[in-house]
Amino acid sequence: MSAKKKRKHHTVSRFYLKRFANDREIIQRFSLKDLKSHPISINAASVHRDFYMLKLEDGSDTDILEDAFGELEGPAAKAIRQIIECDNWPPTEEQRWAISEWVALQHLRTEKQRKWMSELADALVKAQIGLSISKEQQKELAESAPSLLDPSSYEVTVTANHHAEHIQRLLARTANTFFHRAWKIMKFKRKTLATGDAPVLLLPAPNHPPYMGIGLLNAGEVVVPLARKAALIMGEFEGPDDTLPGSTMASKIINQAMINNARDAIFFHPDDKIIETIEVPPYEETETDIGEQMKELIEAFAKKEKLTPSDNKPGLATGEGGVAAP
Repeated sequence: MSAKKKRKHHTVSRFYLKRFANDREIIQRFSLKDLKSHPISINAASVHRDFYMLKLEDGSDTDILEDAFGELEGPAAKAIRQIIECDNWPPTEEQRWAISEWVALQHLRTEKQRKWMSELADALVKAQIGLSISKEQQKELAESAPSLLDPSSYEVTVTANHHAEHIQRLLARTANTFFHRAWKIMKFKRKTLATGDAPVLLLPAPNHPPYMGIGLLNAGEVVVPLARKAALIMGEFEGPDDTLPGSTMASKIINQAMINNARDAIFFHPDDKIIETIEVPPYEETETDIGEQMKELIEAFAKKEKLTPSDNKPGLATGEGGVAAP
């Protein structure tokens, strides 16, 4: 008889959330969507049903990804415990790799990451249909599959299988990037930190151009709160490891970056007054504006080619039946 499948999948490691919880393993969850805060068990926080459930070729489901994540989380939990509780700093190469691999996994596994992937896939598929087919093909689609010509009528989403392939492809490379940065541990005596559903923060360098995005290679610092009163800061490449004292300003910067980066929620110790010290950003339904950019591109192309709704209904021009943002 096969074992019962795990259905409640954590998008943030449970061992990690425990470092922000009280003795009863309760943390405070603040929702960006409804602006409400409530206590929740670490067993229920960041849980999404079947989020990593993979579909096999025979059509059956498997929760093997949850087990694979657990194999990475064990060594990382041990390494973080040695750093936080035993002052084992700087870390050994073995500890450094275990933490690098877990941070990479935590960066790639989130709902925020899948949402970003889905929005990108949605925009690219719709752009390909809108920009690459001829008028004759449009007329054929209008008769056989008219909904494909109306981007607002469907949505392309990334599956757990696609997400798993993405993680597998990028995990080692991302971990290597973190491993070779200079590490600093910042510990706080009075001030406390929050974490969130997207806890790996990419912060810009002081001279970062405002028009340029921030990625793993050009981030000035990669910051991960490791516990309620400790943060790991991965700075420039190949620099020396160091320790830094925490400060009121540093805690505010990290907590503000955490809520700015969150998809739906941040988490913190029930005794902490995190929300009172930061500005809560407006909730965003999307992770990118690529859909709007693609819409403008398609409409510009349609105008250039003189495509109008009368050529093909629904058409690629603005107005009834036109392109809508994903």
